[in-house]
Order: sequence, then C-alpha cells, then structure tokens
Amino acid sequence: MRKEELIDKIGNSLIYFSNNMPSLSKTKALKLIYLLDEFSISKYGVPFFNLEYEAWKFGPVNQELYSQLESQQTLASLKKYIYIHKGANNSSFIKTKLEFNDDEFSDNDLKLLEDLTRVCKNQNADDLVGITHRKGGLWHQVVLKHNLLEDFENGIKNTSNIKLNLSSLVKEDDLKSGLLKEYNDLEKFNRSFAF
Repeated sequence: MRKEELIDKIGNSLIYFSNNMPSLSKTKALKLIYLLDEFSISKYGVPFFNLEYEAWKFGPVNQELYSQLESQQTLASLKKYIYIHKGANNSSFIKTKLEFNDDEFSDNDLKLLEDLTRVCKNQNADDLVGITHRKGGLWHQVVLKHNLLEDFENGIKNTSNIKLNLSSLVKEDDLKSGLLKEYNDLEKFNRSFAF
C-alpha cells in the first residue's frame, strides 16, 4: 500500500471511530488501530494497515502514529482528517474534519470496522488495555519474553523498542501464514519500485 493510501486509510478509520464512538480519546484510538491489524491478520491472514507496533507499558503502539496524535501541532499527515481536542484534565480526544470515505477499504475492512466499533463502542481506553494485555496475547508474550513486565509494573519503563511480530498470530495456520507472506512479499516488491 502506498504511503498516501495508508494515511488515507488511517485517517478515515479514525473518522469512522470518532463518528461512531462517544468521546474517542487518543489512547482509545491507538488501541483500536492496533486491534484492527491484530484482528485482520487473525481473521483473514492479511493486515488492515500493516503498521509496526512496539511493546509499551499500556500496550502495542505504533510510535509514528503516537507522535502524530500527541498534540495538535504534530498531526502532520493526519491533519487533513482529524484534529485533537483537549478536554478536562488535559485529556485528548479525536475530532473529525472530513466525512468518512471508504475508498481505501475492502468489504472485509468495513466489516471489521463495524464489528470492532460494535464491541468497543462503550468501552474506555482502560478496557481496551485489558484486551491488548490479555494473558497469552501477543503483547503479553513479547513482554514476558523480553522481561519487560516487572519494569512496566514498577514504573521503571513506559516504552520499549521491542517490535511485535504480528505474523506469529497465524503461525499455526498454513493458509493464513501463506496469505500474510504473499502480502508482505508484494509490499516489499511495491516498495522497491516506489519513487
């Protein structure tokens, strides 16, 4: 997927969530973006966005997206789609600038957006932390493997640069593993010809 297409897909996903969830916080939005990739790979064998996520204290985070959502001034590529509204206690909420556009979405993508919205609509960011931190889940496995749990729990660390390998979600499923490998091979090929 070209960078412009990816930005459009992320921007419109945030618009969709903001339009369909009351008070979409920045933290909740980051969790939803990760869950779209995790659930898409688990269900279909292909990623929703194909972003890289690091194991941070409060769950898997794409560092670039986190930086863009950190403040109104750093929205960079997403400023066309959304803005950050500062609420009480300095909390940050996603607000939309455009109408939702589904041009970059497959039928499976739209179904996943609908399903995740239905399940998570009334959950807050802490509830979603529970989902991303579930025992046996990918974040939990990575944090245990790299001995990060104690440092996170004791406040010694809040972030790490340890990447989550989303392909491990389908390692037991030959069909989905094959689909993911083909997808990644095609992405590499496309990047090699990008100008």
